[in-house]
Amino acid sequence: MSGKEAKAVVPKLRFPEFRDAGAWEVKRLGGYLVGKPEYGVNAPAVPFQENLPAYLRITDISEEGKIVKSNRVSVDLRAKREQYLSVGDIVLARTGASVGKSYKYRSKDGKLVFAGFLIRIKSNPEKLNSEFLFQYLYTGRYWRWVEFSSARSGQPGINGAEYASMLLPIPPELSEQQKIAHCLSSLDEVIGLQAKKVQALKQHKKGLMQQLFPAEGETTPRLRFPEFREAGAWEVKRLGEVCIICNGSSNAQDHVDDGAYPLFDRSEEIKRSSRYLFDAEAVIIPGEGMRFIPKYYCGKFDLHQRAYALSDFREVGKFIYYQLGALKGVLASKAVMSTVLSLRMPILETFKLVIPSSGEQQKIAHCLSSLDEVIGLESHKLDALKNLKKGLMQQLFPQEVA
Repeated sequence: MSGKEAKAVVPKLRFPEFRDAGAWEVKRLGGYLVGKPEYGVNAPAVPFQENLPAYLRITDISEEGKIVKSNRVSVDLRAKREQYLSVGDIVLARTGASVGKSYKYRSKDGKLVFAGFLIRIKSNPEKLNSEFLFQYLYTGRYWRWVEFSSARSGQPGINGAEYASMLLPIPPELSEQQKIAHCLSSLDEVIGLQAKKVQALKQHKKGLMQQLFPAEGETTPRLRFPEFREAGAWEVKRLGEVCIICNGSSNAQDHVDDGAYPLFDRSEEIKRSSRYLFDAEAVIIPGEGMRFIPKYYCGKFDLHQRAYALSDFREVGKFIYYQLGALKGVLASKAVMSTVLSLRMPILETFKLVIPSSGEQQKIAHCLSSLDEVIGLESHKLDALKNLKKGLMQQLFPQEVA
């Protein structure tokens, strides 16, 4: 992008009251800020303590611009008032793989001191709506600018002066900024609620599986359907007794982008193949990695030579899939280290499961399958909302500013 300010631009979509408001201007961000961009505190993090300031680092910011509270830390200093973030402040990552990532401070996040690899900018409320700016920082145009501006011979980075020089498309009226900001932030709230719903369903399923399957070393689950409460203990069986376990034969070079069949790789990735090796109800387990999460599939598929397909079940196949999912941590603990953690055929063949009657297997599998369907539908709604916002942003913000 050149050093000159770009020509005026017009977005594809405008609210009715602004359709005759004229073209947007393209100006440098620094002219719309209160003061210059500020660097954070250069101090190490310490374990979180109530008597110390909470510390915001790059790793504490999610891809959606929210604060991650699962690993809170503090900074051991007597922070000055100006070192705390204020409502409306935006911080930007200035270096590394996260360069360009942004976070807008909200009072509900509590008092925060920001770290040195972050840069704070304060918008002038008489010229620039902070939420409008924050939403712009998730447009494709912004990320193309980040990619261009951070390209260096060493580690990628953007300093405060470079952020201030960024060209920003601005509506001629502040009220149009506010309208766009309100529209997109309201959609963010809906997306956030839907994401919480999906997460709650996944947590419910996780907890339910812990109840429906016996804990390691036990043969009776903590929760049983009424008709099976007097059915007695489950039977211990080796995985090799309940199904046929086969390796795949494909390699990475067998992957084709437009292949008609899924190719289950040795990791958790699913690629495509022009051929199929299996046509069956199967549970696929990656042979290398860290988590060894099983997948369930019915139909034609190809398989990498370092992955496994479980088929020809002597028990209920989907029950076996769910139990292996519940025991994936135990299965991972059996893996051996070569160049990477690997599962060997003898490990799988001798891996112990506990099996109830066919009727109880069917009941458990149906219960969890039904819950998976609900999770899938709600996840689809979440994806649809995210795509709606992405498309809306492409309409509400000009895509070209030069």
